[in-house]
Amino acid sequence: MSGFFILHSIPVRPPVRSWLVRRLGRAGFGIAYSFQSLAMLGVLLVAANRAPYLALWPEPPGAHWLVLVATTAAILVLVFGLFRPNPLSFGGLRNTAFDPRDPGILRYCRHPVLLALLLWSGAHLIANGDLAHGLMFGSFALFSLLGTWAIDRRRQRDMGD
Repeated sequence: MSGFFILHSIPVRPPVRSWLVRRLGRAGFGIAYSFQSLAMLGVLLVAANRAPYLALWPEPPGAHWLVLVATTAAILVLVFGLFRPNPLSFGGLRNTAFDPRDPGILRYCRHPVLLALLLWSGAHLIANGDLAHGLMFGSFALFSLLGTWAIDRRRQRDMGD
């Protein structure tokens, strides 16, 4: 887990991000950052699935429906968030200016990608009551909450509020 957080957090630090964007371009940075995040997520999922099963709680009734609904919602929020310019967060895939008269999903949440991660990880945390998956999905849920707080704090500092 620490490898994911390190690989995910260091590239977005302002001096590191600026350096990477100068070398890779904005689109190249976004692609490289997304690829390394997905690759590390894959490594973590494989590791959690291979870990010895140590039950912490039984699967709640209907948990598979919770995961299905929450994951569907998370995918929609993720897609809407990625294709919308966001001055308060990672940005979005479209290289256009943010229009406050047409905020899209940003009307409802400032950090849709982190909200998608929270929905996905929270539902999976409830449904998977073993230690390995609990640690992984719990860490992702905590990461999404702390990430929202950290981004907001950094933006307030940068904007002078």
